[in-house]
Amino acid sequence: MIDCEEMSTINSEDTVQNKNRTLLFFMTHKTPKHRRALIDLLKEDHTDVYEEMQKAANLKKNGPQQSCLGSLSDWEEYAREHREDIIQQLTNEIGDKRIKQLEDELKNRQLKKVWNCSDSLANEIFSNEELEAYLNKEASARRSCTFPTKKAFEILFVAVSKKKAVSNKGGTLMRQKTSDNGMGSSEGGRLDSGICDGRASHSDLPDMAAGGNEGGSSVQNESISQEEVFGQSNPSETTFDYCPSIPQRRKYSGPNKANIKKRKLDGMQLVQTYIEKNNITYTNLHMINNKQHNIYRCLTAHECYVFCDTSREKNVILTNETASVLKKSGGFTKPYAFKLQYNMGVLGNIARTDVLLDDNNVKQCPYRKYSFMMFIDYFEEFVKDVLIPVLAVFLKVQKKSLLKMGAE
Repeated sequence: MIDCEEMSTINSEDTVQNKNRTLLFFMTHKTPKHRRALIDLLKEDHTDVYEEMQKAANLKKNGPQQSCLGSLSDWEEYAREHREDIIQQLTNEIGDKRIKQLEDELKNRQLKKVWNCSDSLANEIFSNEELEAYLNKEASARRSCTFPTKKAFEILFVAVSKKKAVSNKGGTLMRQKTSDNGMGSSEGGRLDSGICDGRASHSDLPDMAAGGNEGGSSVQNESISQEEVFGQSNPSETTFDYCPSIPQRRKYSGPNKANIKKRKLDGMQLVQTYIEKNNITYTNLHMINNKQHNIYRCLTAHECYVFCDTSREKNVILTNETASVLKKSGGFTKPYAFKLQYNMGVLGNIARTDVLLDDNNVKQCPYRKYSFMMFIDYFEEFVKDVLIPVLAVFLKVQKKSLLKMGAE
């Protein structure tokens, strides 16, 4: 039932859980005959596994309907509608004591207005060991695991500065002040540098999956001031430069702007040379500045050159990188391979990515649907088992705080 290529992919996974996850993915995406054979095998030779899967299926069927996973707004709406059921399920999994701790930790928290997941953040989620250990456990065995509060809080809530945090005796909801430089707390998420401010629709992309930007919403980009990046003091704060008792901001020690600009220019030259060499025309070349997944709108791809390979009638992503993304064996490093599959999966209807290396070589990476779908399955589990339950508890705490304020 499993061919040689699929077996090679399964064996390349580094943990037993991931091997089983990949095997299950292959089997469930084959014909009904294959799926039936898998169920019969589990039922006859692995009774305990079959019974656990049956219990999980019944719980899912009898419990709240599957959540809409498109965006933070969808998660909040679902958590609000099914709050009591979700909190009860979480209590059964992690216990009353941990729920009370979670409620205390959620006081004075401020929910982000929007959250978008870039390829780097998606890789962080997919490779988080604490999160993986929790999700790999059956619901009945999760009390022995650490609930992944840290990652959930990073995603859902605005970062609380110790200097700005105000302790409210009544446990009321804190309103974090918006900084004067315009950053504020509208998103409070990761700061992905280098993302263009342009808003480009890709509706003219040939054969691209329909509905790619449902709802008409675009990916919002965050910016950071020069002072925040390079450590330069604000002119109005120069007085503090003469006070040795006040620690100064550390100077930015990363690549200087001249080197960054040179790399970008060199990369653009590689792209232009490739375009000319392969006779890519104006009509079949597209720049995708921002793209949301057509279902999971929080999953986003940025700054992708896409062209249509007319000889094969396939859409191809074109990107440039240094040779550092390659392993000694010649394959892509694991984080970079994830990035390529993620961006192809988010854009949809992409056959491969052509990576232009700084040594003038071109390395192709075909789209492997199962790789992206493994992340999607994992992400769905993370949202339903961690993020939405935390949101449900937060909404409960928030409501209690508001009612207490009214009573006072």
